[in-house]
Amino acid sequence: MARKNSILYAIPISAILLLEVGMPARLSSIATAAPENTNNQVVRGSWNEFEPPGNGAPGRREPGGTRGPSNSKEIGLTALMPEKNTSLTVSQYPSFLFYVPEMNPQTTVEFVMYEYVNDGTDKEVYKTLFKTTGKPGIISLNLPDKANFKPLEIGKNYRWYFSVIVNPSDRAADQVVEGWVKRVAKNANLENELKTASGLAVAKAYRETGVWQDTIATLADLRRDNPSDMAIAKEWNEVLKSVELEKIAQAPIMDKIAIEK
Repeated sequence: MARKNSILYAIPISAILLLEVGMPARLSSIATAAPENTNNQVVRGSWNEFEPPGNGAPGRREPGGTRGPSNSKEIGLTALMPEKNTSLTVSQYPSFLFYVPEMNPQTTVEFVMYEYVNDGTDKEVYKTLFKTTGKPGIISLNLPDKANFKPLEIGKNYRWYFSVIVNPSDRAADQVVEGWVKRVAKNANLENELKTASGLAVAKAYRETGVWQDTIATLADLRRDNPSDMAIAKEWNEVLKSVELEKIAQAPIMDKIAIEK
């Protein structure tokens, strides 16, 4: 599926980055807890990833599809997601996390999401532009609960693009990461656990079910709000290590992107 061509335009949705505070796995697998080892760590490949539909490309979590050594001191733009660049969610409006390196202040970033219809056809369902302050760290983009933006539908595939616009006059120079997300229904076990769980228990319930998008978003919120909590830090580190993103574990987690509803 070819990426849609886009040009810079007036920002349709006010979005400010606040940085100062510093399947084929089958869908039936969602009903089974993800396999774990004896240390209660999700092992590599245990997330419920899925194959992109039709002729869809697999996506990339770093620009150009390249990846440097895990001990590299230089960390570039990176989407926090499994290696196959696909993930599941049980949320109507999931969050997406990205590590953004240091860049020129007020650099424009674009996020676009398409609903997959069939081979060669998709439909844009959401687009937003926002400015950064240029500071490095992990940002969280929350899809807005808006009257004109329907929740993600269960069983449908969605493709997203996150682009750092390096040169507004030459969009071919964009730094781009992209991936797929699919919403699935909560199984009975997860439903029951979420009724009484709170804090870290919520993140662990998502993790045991294998839904990456909700696991990482919940952990990021907990880590941001409780930076000194060692149990949260341990879980955060383990989850990132499970997808070979441990080099990002110590990066600061910034305030969420504020999007007007």
